[in-house]
Amino acid sequence: MPSVINKIGFLLLLSSGVQAQPILKLNGPSQARYGLSTSVNAVIIRNGITGPVRLVAELPNDWLLKKAVNEKALYSQDGHWVKAVWLDFPVKDTVMCSMQMNIPSSFRGKAIINAHLEYFDQNLKKSVSTAPFSIDVKKYYSRIL
Repeated sequence: MPSVINKIGFLLLLSSGVQAQPILKLNGPSQARYGLSTSVNAVIIRNGITGPVRLVAELPNDWLLKKAVNEKALYSQDGHWVKAVWLDFPVKDTVMCSMQMNIPSSFRGKAIINAHLEYFDQNLKKSVSTAPFSIDVKKYYSRIL
């Protein structure tokens, strides 16, 4: 019995020194109309990260960042890459970053948006990715699926 308690104590000691990595999820409308705009939300579950953090999202070609909502992030777009940078990451448990994007009139079909989060952990640059988020872009859409 004492050896079992020692093993459990040792495992708890090891796990207490390991910092959990953040979680990144994308969500938003699953349908949109071409020639208009849509929004994509990046939800970041912080899990203790601090310091500079960068969100990098890959948009389809010719999509443009129209507006972004997060009071502390700096946004930029270079081609189809959109970046949000926090020099001092908020201390909230969950940080939401909402981006409104213009969809070109010529775009048809499924738009796939990929994103990853870059951060530092003990002076090592780390990255966590999210599952691709898809938006069905067409002339008309229904709220009933």
